[in-house]
Amino acid sequence: MFLSDLQYRDYQDLTRLIQESDINHFRDFDLIVGVPRSGMIPAYMIGLILNLPVIDIESFIAGIDPHVGKRLQYNKNEISKVLVVDDSIKFGGQLKEVKQKLDFLNLIQFKYLSVFATTDTSRMVDHYMEIIDKPRVFQWNLLNSWVYEYSCVDIDGVLCEDPSDEENDDGERYLDFLANAQPKYIPSCVIAILVTNRLEKYRRQTEDWLSSHGIQYKKLIMLDLPDKKTRVKLGVHSIFKSDVYKKYHQTRLFIESSKSQAESIHNNTGKNVFCVENMKFYHMQIDSKSNYLKLIWKSLKRG
Repeated sequence: MFLSDLQYRDYQDLTRLIQESDINHFRDFDLIVGVPRSGMIPAYMIGLILNLPVIDIESFIAGIDPHVGKRLQYNKNEISKVLVVDDSIKFGGQLKEVKQKLDFLNLIQFKYLSVFATTDTSRMVDHYMEIIDKPRVFQWNLLNSWVYEYSCVDIDGVLCEDPSDEENDDGERYLDFLANAQPKYIPSCVIAILVTNRLEKYRRQTEDWLSSHGIQYKKLIMLDLPDKKTRVKLGVHSIFKSDVYKKYHQTRLFIESSKSQAESIHNNTGKNVFCVENMKFYHMQIDSKSNYLKLIWKSLKRG
């Protein structure tokens, strides 16, 4: 799978698909059951449009009534037709588990909807709204997804909060920040490459913080300059990150904290960048595709 294959959908895409789809034929359902976690997002959106009660699957199995508010009537004894909703189906394993959990409720008719499906899995559900083949990633789960394994990832502003101006003094207060930085987005998978404008002289403190929060990674690349003053004077923040991103051809995404740096990295490399500051995905530039594929081919020949 090449970098150019990575497909991305955001909340606007999800909203548009639901609004443009013919969901009126779901009005004869009595209840919508969402598959946690991300399946609850389209489940509630569809439920609000159709004015149907919504509940998560475990609560439904446990016999818990959904919280429907004052404007919606609900009688669990009248439930005969249920729509089970998930945001996506990738391999079908989770769908199989869901069906097994509901198998004992044989007096209820279940239909299954996945907003996004693949060519291979579309036949596993009763309804889908768009086919997106792998590799793919969504805005609502990108920051805890598999994509870290193929990404360059910034540290400050992504894995932890940025230091304040007072903390960023290249002295004792900065050392205290490095030791006690507040976690932000902590992935559960191994990160391909950490790329940070933290200075190389702070490697030990950075490695200690990463270890204390269980963050796994293959490489940690830091800016090798003597001090903050030199770093500010040179202003190579995004250039440094861009050079690393271009060097490691197997990475297909850069997860960056700063909007300005994200745009610069994207412009410098032509590759995919996701910015945490504005939650925007900058797509790979088409005109860089051929050059990128040439680099991939060369690296495969060398390997």
